[in-house]
Amino acid sequence: MITSYLHNGIFQTKKVKDLNSIISDIHKNKDLIVDVPILALIEILDKLGKSFITNKKLRKIEGSNFLALWLKRKNLIDMIDINLSDIKYLDEFVEIKENQYIKAQPRGLVAHWIAGNVPTLGIFSLVQSILCKNLNILRIPEKSVDTVIPILKELNSIKIKHNNKKYNGSDIVKSLSVIYYPKDNIKANEILSKNADAKLIWGGKESVKQIKNLPAKEHCEDIIFGPKYSFGVFDKEFLESEDIAKELSQAVMDIIVFDQSACSSPQVLFFEKNNKYNIKQIADLIKKEFNTTAKRYPKNNQDYDTAARIINARGEYLLDENKDIVLAKALDWTVLINRDICLEGPIQSRTIFIKEINSINDIVPLITKKIQTVGIAIKDLEKTKVFCSRVTYRGVARCVKFGSMNNYESPWDGMLALSRLVRFVKIKR
Repeated sequence: MITSYLHNGIFQTKKVKDLNSIISDIHKNKDLIVDVPILALIEILDKLGKSFITNKKLRKIEGSNFLALWLKRKNLIDMIDINLSDIKYLDEFVEIKENQYIKAQPRGLVAHWIAGNVPTLGIFSLVQSILCKNLNILRIPEKSVDTVIPILKELNSIKIKHNNKKYNGSDIVKSLSVIYYPKDNIKANEILSKNADAKLIWGGKESVKQIKNLPAKEHCEDIIFGPKYSFGVFDKEFLESEDIAKELSQAVMDIIVFDQSACSSPQVLFFEKNNKYNIKQIADLIKKEFNTTAKRYPKNNQDYDTAARIINARGEYLLDENKDIVLAKALDWTVLINRDICLEGPIQSRTIFIKEINSINDIVPLITKKIQTVGIAIKDLEKTKVFCSRVTYRGVARCVKFGSMNNYESPWDGMLALSRLVRFVKIKR
């Protein structure tokens, strides 16, 4: 059985036996946004972003600040330029050489399998496909419904005027459906996969493998955002500079946002040996930042399994004389200190491992293609370039300043997703 939350422009929670009927109905609305100018679509989405300021319910959504900034007109235009090189491709045939023209047509029906680690993930995934004027079906986790549906209801209410013509967010909403079904519903998975012209897959190793291996159209484009790992690094010069307190504050913010459940959240921080702070003194600085920042961003309800992981780690570190720990009285945050130069298994929920290294280059051998984001606080530009060149060669997708590790941007996981959500077609005369 399939649960439908949004279909044919109607927000209604109901049980549906046949996914084929949803797919059939959504194709009837395929022309609603294909002729909408891309700048009108962007204006609608920009207005949606502004709603996170005016709508109290949306403002309470975890990560709403990031989503509001991401939906800004300038950011969306920049993203399209990075992905497609010319925003005009989405509206018209553009002459690239004499008597040669290129246009970006929609892929068609895009199926999204959304992971549950970040509440707003479904919206980030969906907006990229909307910008390419595709039809969309989101299969979201049940726990994401209370985040995704209110945002889409707000989108449904938006009206704009662009070049003296009216455009409605409701037309975008009619071109998509939001559903849920259990992972073991193989039949629903197969039907969705067989009908998709592109598949956007977010999830863990087993989920990705299962969805990737489903029967699909020969031309179907698989865009996979699988499990990743992220960490941060501070070099000696930065630690000895006046900027260290501000940078640690930004790193703590990266830890707090999404409680480290995002692939881009840091799980370990490496600190180059310096003449100003030893590793325990750095831990005390982090403690100060946690105490300040955590008051503004109280922790969400914590599940039993995560609490158990934190308690077990605390017990281990308290009993081992070769390890150290700095912790809050409750389970609000934990700093774990050891000498092993490795990437620790994530505990999450504001639990960070910190380690002292002789050189930032000591961590280069740890890099694999599983590493997504490295937060960097490296003072010298040339040193930054050399380090980032080495780690990105081995697999890292992003090297970014602290405070922006969780900012969704393009490229992501080494991919320009929008360029894969369109078909480039050509006229040659």
